[in-house]
Amino acid sequence: MTSNDLFEDILPLAPLQEGMLFHATYDEDALDVYTVRLAIDFEGPFDLDVFRDAVRALLIRRSNLRAGFLSENLSRPVSVVPRAFDTPVVVHDLSALGGPERAERLAELEAAERAVRFDLTAPPLLRFTVVRLAENGWRLMFACHHILLDGWSMPIVLGELFALYGARGDASVLPPAAPFKLYLAWLRKQDKEQGLTAWRSALDGLRGATLVAPDADDTVDTLPGRIVADLPAGPSARLTALARRLGITVNTAVQAAWGLLLARLTGTEDVVFGATVSGRPPELDGVETMVGLFINTVPVRVRLAPGESLRELLLRVQDEQSALLDHHYIGLTEVQRAAGHGRLFDSLVAFESYPVDADSLQSSIGDLTVTGVSGDDATHYPLTLIVVPGERVQLRLGHQGGVFTPEVAGALLTELERLLTAVADDDTRPVTEALASVTVPGGWAASAARADGGGTGGTSVSDLTVVSGEGRAPRTPHEEVLCGLFAEALGVPSVSIDDNFFDLGGHSLLATRLVSRVRSVFDIELPVRALFDAQTVAALAERVIGSSVGGRPPVRAAAERPERVPLSFAQRRLWFLNRMEGPSGTYNIPLAVRLSGTLDVAALRSALVDVVGRHESLRTVFPDADGQPWQQVVPTADVDLPLEVVEVTEEDLEAALASAASAGFDLAADLPVRASLFRVSATEHVLCVV
Repeated sequence: MTSNDLFEDILPLAPLQEGMLFHATYDEDALDVYTVRLAIDFEGPFDLDVFRDAVRALLIRRSNLRAGFLSENLSRPVSVVPRAFDTPVVVHDLSALGGPERAERLAELEAAERAVRFDLTAPPLLRFTVVRLAENGWRLMFACHHILLDGWSMPIVLGELFALYGARGDASVLPPAAPFKLYLAWLRKQDKEQGLTAWRSALDGLRGATLVAPDADDTVDTLPGRIVADLPAGPSARLTALARRLGITVNTAVQAAWGLLLARLTGTEDVVFGATVSGRPPELDGVETMVGLFINTVPVRVRLAPGESLRELLLRVQDEQSALLDHHYIGLTEVQRAAGHGRLFDSLVAFESYPVDADSLQSSIGDLTVTGVSGDDATHYPLTLIVVPGERVQLRLGHQGGVFTPEVAGALLTELERLLTAVADDDTRPVTEALASVTVPGGWAASAARADGGGTGGTSVSDLTVVSGEGRAPRTPHEEVLCGLFAEALGVPSVSIDDNFFDLGGHSLLATRLVSRVRSVFDIELPVRALFDAQTVAALAERVIGSSVGGRPPVRAAAERPERVPLSFAQRRLWFLNRMEGPSGTYNIPLAVRLSGTLDVAALRSALVDVVGRHESLRTVFPDADGQPWQQVVPTADVDLPLEVVEVTEEDLEAALASAASAGFDLAADLPVRASLFRVSATEHVLCVV
């Protein structure tokens, strides 16, 4: 079977897709913050079968929504669109339960939904969970990985879904869809070197990164907290009027204010932060109705000039950002590399102009009545500011709980409100005066907020080959191989064992490729974060040697086994799916072997029991109490592995195998392996192990 038989498309990734793929693989046991969730409550008669048809029609129409992402042993990651796919709809009926019991069960389902992490190699990376709460009361829980689509795409997807539902899955009611791959083709045609030159110029002279939390880890254990504030109607109106009068956007005003706040916090007059841009090129026909991940994260540099007024700052920031509009398609890692820096910032500002709310949904949901909409998404940045325009400009400050307390985050938001009000009230005010008015929150460590302490600028890309290869030569075969792999990934002639991967221009995407090569060459398991913890050949060689010998992990002393062995993250994910969907064959791994000749069935049965007895994982069940599962190993003496012998004709064999392979497991009671023996004739058998 060829790739054409399996996949409808194999496509390159958009810039931010590469970044999200990196974060998903950086620590595969950690929380993936880039899972988008939306809950819609509605009332009315709802046909579940028609809804399934609508979801399937949507995924056929928008093929990139059923994509998976592969990177292992590839020079660049790719998106693959499988031809065959399961319709990702799960249904729960809680309508027969009493109020308190229903609320408790709904909370369990929502917790289970939040606990499930998407495996980017196992599409589709979206899920529709329908919960019936009453005869005509429903909750639709939609979850997808952000790598599939952006906020602009969300109303389009939901609008098309309900239009297809109203048409009973008939896609002909919708106009032809412009595919996401047209945008990917547009990307390939751009003059990337021209774009990199523009970014290099925009960041020229920057002394270093602006970091609000330089010691924060990219691994996120819990969803960020969020503080919300609404700018009063008066300042909101004045800010909008000021933007209109100056010919700038409200977004520019917020960016300038955020830059002032960062300058005060870090004690520097040249700051950088990230901004989310739409990434949709207006010259691309149909781009406004395309569905996919178009957004990108780009640097915004705010320099404060002596004697400048707030108005002059606003106009300059607008002009500087407008000059970069045509280059928003360049990926952040490439921008950082061109500018000669590693990280540039760790705070983000996004402007949300595509809200999904009850009013916007009601027009597309037909005879159903929307009664509530809620959702959440997040980023890995320690601070993320979301700005929502309106009569009262809303400010949402997301903050990593392990880095900033709610009190500090709230104080920061208060200072930002004051700055925006000051800008709206008097744009002739000197920047220095506005800056001095900002109060640094108590407990803020200003000295730690700048990673380089105001040191010298970054190394330019043209200098990278000069500084590489000047340290110690490799001392062991492991170091020699790793030096070659480092040089290959970085595109430099040679690397010493003391050269730092990231100082030589390495970035997150190159790190992913390098670790993939190290895994393949040494036949070991190595997480991407290992390279971030051990950034030189000498340090990484120790990790490689310690990870395995001949592909096997080193022998460790047996730890005392707890009474209830917890599930791994991957096991917990599959357990939740099994709990939510019920037993199914979705995650079965079948193997069929044809056996020709005289067969001793009793001996075969004994051999299977012996194999299961040797491996605890094959005789582990997963009971639970109060929704908390654990692993329970069945004693060898209690293993019961029946080998059913089924008489079957050659013509019926394929159907019999399919039936055996698709039957689900009760994870709480069934061993996770079973066997069936199909007898075609006295000397022809087929063993099916699932």
